[in-house]
Amino acid sequence: MKMGDGGFRPAHNVQFATTTDAARVIVGVAVSNRGSDQGEATPMIEQIEQRTGIKPTEYLVDGGYTKHEAINEATALGVTLYAPVPKPKKDQPDVRGYGYPQRQRDRRADQSLDAAAATLNS
Repeated sequence: MKMGDGGFRPAHNVQFATTTDAARVIVGVAVSNRGSDQGEATPMIEQIEQRTGIKPTEYLVDGGYTKHEAINEATALGVTLYAPVPKPKKDQPDVRGYGYPQRQRDRRADQSLDAAAATLNS
C-alpha cells in the first residue's frame, strides 16, 4: 500500500460502520489491502443489512468513500449517502449547481460565493 512518505509497504485498510445513536454499536467491519476507501460503501451497506437484518436508510461517509458510482449504487439500494461533494466528472455539469464544467467556471463568481458563505458562517 502507498504510504504518506511516498513509499510502498505491506499494510491494511480497516473500515468500521457504527450506529450514530448514543450506543455507537459497531455494525460492520471490513479489512482490505487497498489504499483507497472508494468502492467500499456498497459492500458495507450490504454487510450491515446482513448482520443486523435492517438496511440503513442513511449512511454517513468521509471523502475517501465518495465516488459518483457509490452515490448511484447507494441510491439504487434506497440508501441516502451523506458525503463530501465529489469533483465533477470531466465534461459533466458541476454537482454544486453551477450548471457547467468546473474548469469553465468564472473564478470571480466562486470568490463572491465563498465570501458570502464566510459571512453567513461567521
